[in-house]
Amino acid sequence: VTAGNAAAFDPSHYCNTPAPGIDIEKLTNGRDADDENGSDVPIIEAGDSITWTYIVRNIGNIIFNESEITVTDDILGVVTGIVDKGDGDNLLAPDESWIYEVVGIADNLSLTSVGVLLEPSCDSAQSGQLRPTYRNVGTVIARSETDADPSHYCNPPAPGIDIEKLTNDRDADGPDDVDVPEIAPGATVTWTYVVTNTGDVNFAESEITVTDDVLGVITGIVDKGDGDNILAPGEAWMYQAVGVAQNLLLNSDAVNVVAGCDPDQTGFTRPTYRNIGTVVARQATELDVSHYCNPYVPGIDIEKLTNGFDADDPNDPDVPQVAPGDTVTWTYAVTNIGDLAFDASEITVTDNILGAITNIVDRGDGDDTLAPGERWIYQAIGVAQNLLTDTTTIEVVPGCNPAQNGLERPTYRNIGTVVVKNATDLDASHYCNAPDPALELQKLTNGFDADDPNGPDVPVLLPGEPIIWTYIITNTGNVPFAQADIVLVDDTIGPITTIASQGDGDAILSPGESWTYTATGEALSLSFTNTGVTIVEGCSRSGEAGTRPTYRNMGAVRVNTTTASDPSHYCNRPPAALGETDEPLSPWGQRIWLPLLLK
Repeated sequence: VTAGNAAAFDPSHYCNTPAPGIDIEKLTNGRDADDENGSDVPIIEAGDSITWTYIVRNIGNIIFNESEITVTDDILGVVTGIVDKGDGDNLLAPDESWIYEVVGIADNLSLTSVGVLLEPSCDSAQSGQLRPTYRNVGTVIARSETDADPSHYCNPPAPGIDIEKLTNDRDADGPDDVDVPEIAPGATVTWTYVVTNTGDVNFAESEITVTDDVLGVITGIVDKGDGDNILAPGEAWMYQAVGVAQNLLLNSDAVNVVAGCDPDQTGFTRPTYRNIGTVVARQATELDVSHYCNPYVPGIDIEKLTNGFDADDPNDPDVPQVAPGDTVTWTYAVTNIGDLAFDASEITVTDNILGAITNIVDRGDGDDTLAPGERWIYQAIGVAQNLLTDTTTIEVVPGCNPAQNGLERPTYRNIGTVVVKNATDLDASHYCNAPDPALELQKLTNGFDADDPNGPDVPVLLPGEPIIWTYIITNTGNVPFAQADIVLVDDTIGPITTIASQGDGDAILSPGESWTYTATGEALSLSFTNTGVTIVEGCSRSGEAGTRPTYRNMGAVRVNTTTASDPSHYCNRPPAALGETDEPLSPWGQRIWLPLLLK
């Protein structure tokens, strides 16, 4: 107040009502990142350094002492590191800001659940490519005031894929695993390929390729998870292929067969089918195997050899030729062609001629167990038979004719048989004697042998009487002869070609077989002066004086270098006194008239 030159004054005051207020802004690596799908969410590699910043500002009108302020992180706990205290007087004045800070290491968000959002996140473009996102919340308390703010980060996109391949619903990763299924040849096999997204990136169906190293591309999807054609992180799809089980003993080149199905590690493995499923999705890939085997199938094989030759067929070119009396060695190679091992006591080898074969000269690895794929050698020794004569206790068949021209020889056959459990096999082998061609010729005149011109069986014929010469050719060797190779000649008559009897009629003169040729003519009036024929002295039988002219002709047979010959004879009646009714005959069988002188 003033009055003239005099003045006086007195102040008074007012203030606002106390209004405390506090604010916190939390940053991750300098990014606000409040929204988990915001464009400012930082992408941090697992293992990289990460800095969380908490900016605390006094937004009220009262001062907070440092001791009144508490900053916490819902993941990290109490935050005490203050890197900036404003004016430094330890009082957070209105509108002043302090900065708290924590430094840590970024997690691999596909492996941890702490602070990881389960809802869609880290997808600012709203593409549907969702990834695990780390979230932590900073909170400040000052007296009764409080505020909170989140921030986020995520790892770079990390595609991951897994495949689990099953065979008939069995994992069967290892060929000797106990869960390897046994499937009979021809039965149905179902291969299942469970594909799981183990990363944090979605895969469209078109980005996923499933293949099988044996079956090729697998396109049959029997379960697509939620059915949206997007394989999201954590989602699994099921692919499937159906086929037919192979006979794994045949070892087809089209499949992959390994040793397995021996979970007890006995050493007796079986052929085991292996195929590998592979999945590729972008740059992520994974594979998995599974297996199956056939049920136990006992199998046995025998290969029988004679003197080291297979000689399965009696006409095979390897049939050995063994002289009668020589040693013969029969070998029986027994091989386990199944997938089940056999004890020695379970194996029986027999020969249909020799009986039981018990001599084992080679037991493979010598452990008395015939394992799959192993071979044992049995053996028997004997003496070669004469296959033309010693045929009562053996089996002789036609053979030893690899040219297949019908000229078979007697051939020895015996059959080896092996029996083990319910498996059996047999095999034959053969031998024949060495070639020994031989012929015999028996020549007859009017049915008489008449080999000796003075023999009692020499026929006596009148001139002009008919004659039948018979030539019996017998194969006395062990080599058959074709008709075309047989040449029969009579030294007087010439070639003889008329065959009256040809044995079994097959045009092959087999060992032991006889053919009959014939020729006909008329008896001659014989004298020692006949020409063009052979006349010898003969027909001098017991009680008769002197000899008479005797006709001889010689039959000769030849096949290649094998020959035989035989003669026969005949003669005329001897001269004698004429009886009252007898008429003397001329040499040509005509009547002759003799003059008589009567007294």
